[in-house]
Amino acid sequence: MDTFTEQIIKAKPSAKQRMLLVGAIFVIIFSLFLVMFINGSIGLSVLVLGIVLYVCAGNAQRYEYEYEITNGDCDISRITNQTSRKNVYSFVEGDVKRIMLVDSDKFRNEKQVSANMVTRNFTSRNAAYKEEWYAFFVNHNGEDEIVLLELKEKALEQLKGKYKLLFEN
Repeated sequence: MDTFTEQIIKAKPSAKQRMLLVGAIFVIIFSLFLVMFINGSIGLSVLVLGIVLYVCAGNAQRYEYEYEITNGDCDISRITNQTSRKNVYSFVEGDVKRIMLVDSDKFRNEKQVSANMVTRNFTSRNAAYKEEWYAFFVNHNGEDEIVLLELKEKALEQLKGKYKLLFEN
């Protein structure tokens, strides 16, 4: 019997996304300086560029992750501003080596040992939900990676049934 679970996680913008917004504001302020003191036509062109950057960066501030879990295989999509959808990561049952809580001493120790391992964060980035974050140690395209997911009850139940031997406390 096939099992399917879908879960949506509203995410906070990353530092990189916030810096893009701050950069767009800086471009707008700089363009106003250009308009007033140097050259109006160049300043207006830079102002239009700044406004476009600000709108794009503002839209990127509102996004969520959607986990689609089918028989232990997981597809992760990012939905930006409730309009565009992009598949950002996938792993299948055989790729997963271990699973552990992010808020555990075992994970902190493992993170220190594997400091150069790529970590992909697909959580809400909200510390209030950190007890629901799980680290999946995955072999993805021949490289070992850590994938962080924020699992609610239904998704966690399905994955524990499929990966019961891989969950570590």
